[in-house]
Parts: sequence; structure tokens; C-alpha cells
Amino acid sequence: MKRYLGYYSMWYLYVLYAILGILLFIIAPLIIVQWIVAKFLFRKYFTRSDQENWTRVPKVGDSEEEKMYEIGESFHKENIDYKEDVEIDSGEYHLAGEFYNFGFNKTVIIVPGRSESLTYAYFFAMPYKDCGYNVLAIDNRGHGYSTGKINSLGLDEYKDILNWCRFLHDEKHQDSIIGHGICIGSATILYAIIHNKEEDLGVDYLDGVIADGMYVNFVESFKNHGIEKGYEKGLVPKMFFNIMKRKAHVDPYFGPIDCIDKLEKPILFLYGKEDIYSVPEMSQILYDKCSAPKKIVWFDKGAHSRLKINAMEKYDNEIKDWLNNINSLKEKQ
Repeated sequence: MKRYLGYYSMWYLYVLYAILGILLFIIAPLIIVQWIVAKFLFRKYFTRSDQENWTRVPKVGDSEEEKMYEIGESFHKENIDYKEDVEIDSGEYHLAGEFYNFGFNKTVIIVPGRSESLTYAYFFAMPYKDCGYNVLAIDNRGHGYSTGKINSLGLDEYKDILNWCRFLHDEKHQDSIIGHGICIGSATILYAIIHNKEEDLGVDYLDGVIADGMYVNFVESFKNHGIEKGYEKGLVPKMFFNIMKRKAHVDPYFGPIDCIDKLEKPILFLYGKEDIYSVPEMSQILYDKCSAPKKIVWFDKGAHSRLKINAMEKYDNEIKDWLNNINSLKEKQ
């Protein structure tokens, strides 16, 4: 009887092993496939694989973006005589930019988003000359002529912005600097302003920020990208975030929503009602949490980073009005 029970229990054990083997055979490949997808996304979208990637060459294939480059190039050509090629070192990175020196003592730094170089910034530069601002268009690290390979969501690049500010203040003798950021670029400027205060650098460099499509955090934006592209479920997002932590040495879960309450400088939020990445309801939450002097402007048309091309006059006029207001505030201080 004992021998029979022993065989009986062994039979159950064999069945259990078989089930575990089948599950492992099915699940392991699924996990491996999701890890491959996560790694592919990081390499494709957040790593500069070679010098042919993230260059100054205008992108083709998207009619709106092609139009933005075309209009921006007109700013570049019309003001070529004012352009100075400039370079700085920021930690281990050698950074490149173009300084359009119109003879003012105020400058705007235009910070593009991921994958865009300074030629993308031309499109956003046009209203500033009329408002008495020089323009600094920069290649973020890993873009254009700047060195580097990995995009760190602005969580490390903010140091580059502060170094550009130091350059403008010390070498170009600029008394006032503002930042105009697009997507990740707007978050980068926000981090720079906050760290400028917290690190007590001796000079309060930035007087304000214009934030085009600022997300609440990268995780929320990635989730919305995933919904659009079809990789929002399963382990892909968590695997991607772990890769980001390990390779970029930053926390992708941290974002503007975690520090916007520390901002004291004026901020202009520019958002689109059609934006599926920085969605309106989350953008409103970010705005509501901000206690700094602020204004929010909604655009009826335009996808993420495509607000201006769908409302050129409104976009530039809102910037001009905001600049007049913050300059008046500064004069009263």
C-alpha cells in the first residue's frame, strides 16, 4: 500500500513538473520578446547610435514638420549676418550652438525636444528679435554637433542649460535669460531653474520659461505613446524604465509634476487640446499645482509640438504679451 501511494504521489509530481515546464516554455519566450522590445525602444528613441542620427539635417516625410523647417530656415537665412557659432564644455560633453546676437542684453535659449537639433529651433525663434531678445539655438547633448549618446529626459541635461546660461552671462554679458522649451526641452529648463536656486550658483540666471507641451512626467508620456503604438501593456514599460535607470542613470518616474511647486519664476504653459501625449486633463493638473506667476494658453488645433504651425500668429503674440508682462514685473522688483 505504501509503495502504491509513493507511485501515486510521484505521478502528481511528474504532472506538476510537466505543467511548470509547459508554462516556462510559453512564458519565458514572451518575457524575452518584451525585453527585446523594451531594449529596441530605448536604442531607437533614446540612444544616438551613430553620427547620422539626430543631426542638423531637416527631417522629411511629415508635411507639417517639413513646413516648420522651411519657415525656420527663413529665419536663419535672414539673420545669417548676426549668427555666431558657439561652443562650451559641460562636464564630459562638448556642446554646440548658434548665437544670434542682435545687440540686446537679453537672450532666449531655445531647447528642442528629443531627436531635434538646433535647426528645429529656428522655427520658434522668430518673435524674439521683435521683443528685444538675442537667440541662442542649441544642439542638446547627443544631437547635431554636440557630443553624447543618451537622452536623459532633461534630468541630467539641465546642467548643460545652466552652463549655457553661465556662458551667456559671463562671456556675452547678458542681463536677462529666458528659456523656451519644446516637450522634454521645457522640462529641462524647469529643472535648470529649480537647481539654479537649490545649488546656490551665485547668479540667478533664468528669468522665466515658456513651456510648449510640458508633460507631467515621462512615464505618463511614455504610456500615451504606448497606447498609440500598441506597447502599453505587459512588461514592456517597466522593462524600458529599468533600462532607462541603468543606462541613463536617471529616474524616469520623476518629472515636472514632482517639482513644479518649487518654481518661483514666471511660466507660460502652451498646450493643445488635440495633444495625445501631454493630454489636456494631466496638463491642467500640472498647471494647477504651479504656484509661480503663470499663464496657460490652449490651442484648438495641433498635435504635440505642432501648436505653432497651426496657429502662427496666436502662438507668437502670446509669447510677445508674456514677455512684456515679465519684463514689467522685473522692472518693478
